[in-house]
Amino acid sequence: MNTIEDYLNKTESATKNLIEGINSYFEILREVQLPIFISESDKSYEQWGLDHREKIDESLRAQRDYHDEVFAMATMCGALLQIASMGIQKYSICEEGFCCKQQGVSPISLNYLSFFSVINQTIGN
Repeated sequence: MNTIEDYLNKTESATKNLIEGINSYFEILREVQLPIFISESDKSYEQWGLDHREKIDESLRAQRDYHDEVFAMATMCGALLQIASMGIQKYSICEEGFCCKQQGVSPISLNYLSFFSVINQTIGN
């Protein structure tokens, strides 16, 4: 792999699968219809809670399931960042210079922004 384009092409399927995997953890929360209460009376809240007990329990269960998977999702995020880091480390050409200093952007930040911009373009946003 001699160019960033080669690197992105070789890591594209892994990147897409990681992003899909990360998004799948959010589906745990999206699948549940959240009960919403709107009122100014405490008494009506108590009754609403009794009337919607099943949906409330379902929502709490989904939140617990999501919480149980947060570490796994963070692991996938770390793997995605590792792909980005390796690409930046291997193919970065940004050097600290007038442009970076004038804009107040560190070369590292600029490299990450550039790399993720290329990833976005590659995976079709």
